Amino acid sequence: MSAHQAHYPVATMCRVLEISTSGYYAWRQRPPSQRAREDARLQERIGTIHQESRGTYGTPFGDARRSFKTAVNRAGLPDIRWHDLRHTFASWLVERGADLYTVQELMGHTSLSMTRRYAHLSPGHKRAAIELIGKREAARAATYPATRSSEAKAQRRRDVSQAIVE
Repeated sequence: MSAHQAHYPVATMCRVLEISTSGYYAWRQRPPSQRAREDARLQERIGTIHQESRGTYGTPFGDARRSFKTAVNRAGLPDIRWHDLRHTFASWLVERGADLYTVQELMGHTSLSMTRRYAHLSPGHKRAAIELIGKREAARAATYPATRSSEAKAQRRRDVSQAIVE
């Protein structure tokens, strides 16, 4: 409100903001809160660290891609691109059970087909999915007595599933 006092009377601003004029003046004369004092100390400490680091710490990224490349090189990682992080993010979400619609929303994709391009599954994840069928067959066999033909069919399904995974 102080910045606008040259253009508007305090009483008018208080009326628009639905606060009392006396409340506004009392607020102005109040000492800073403990949180405000802590924030000021923290801001001062950040400024000191910034100066001691010759402007390195506390500076916002000027170029995020260049900063990413620098971090990858310093870590000695193989050729990793910025865009690879999006693929990893989507794949990890799917592997941990997130549905594709949620991944689509988090990735900001307009179509589900685009999300499916990003959500690559590892061979181990595919193998675990195939093994779910084997668990289902085992539960089914425990429930229903097996006949020779049903055992043969189940074995063929397991063989085919194993061949797909390999």
